Amino acid sequence: MNLPNKITIGRMLFAPFIALSIFLESSLFAGILFVIVMLTDGIDGYLARKRNEVTKLGKILDPLADKVIIITALFSVFLKFDYITLPEIFLFFTRDILVLIGLPFYFIKKEGKKEMSALFLGKVVTVVQIITIFFIILDLPRQDILIIITFFLGIIAAGEYAYVYFFKKEPHSSVEGMEGPETL
Repeated sequence: MNLPNKITIGRMLFAPFIALSIFLESSLFAGILFVIVMLTDGIDGYLARKRNEVTKLGKILDPLADKVIIITALFSVFLKFDYITLPEIFLFFTRDILVLIGLPFYFIKKEGKKEMSALFLGKVVTVVQIITIFFIILDLPRQDILIIITFFLGIIAAGEYAYVYFFKKEPHSSVEGMEGPETL
């Protein structure tokens, strides 16, 4: 197993520590740990591309690690405190749900087309999700507004994925230097 994949797996192994910090009501530590772990997301992808070690396993593990960490943090806050509700969690994951619903259709339609890659708006949504979850973990003001912003950006990003991968005739370009399905 290559170093980038080990880093990705290491990121996932921090999810229980984030949850434990939330349950022990050490929100500041949990929030900082969450942000640090999520920021390391770029390191594994960068190393994989730089060292020419991009693998199919890495393309699966990277977005999976993001979702494991995000879901762990959100549900831990939901279970421990009343900072967030189930409908808000659903709003938070709308883009991901829409993309997952569209994936089978993409693979049926694909017929030798370029692999699905991260788009710029998908990266923006991920950054906004990180900021929003940090606000939720620390129970900071304006988290409700951030959840709504995340929801609408997610809908727009899902629309961008649908347009680029289903309707656009010419080849698309992913985020420069960020090829791979990191935000799916």
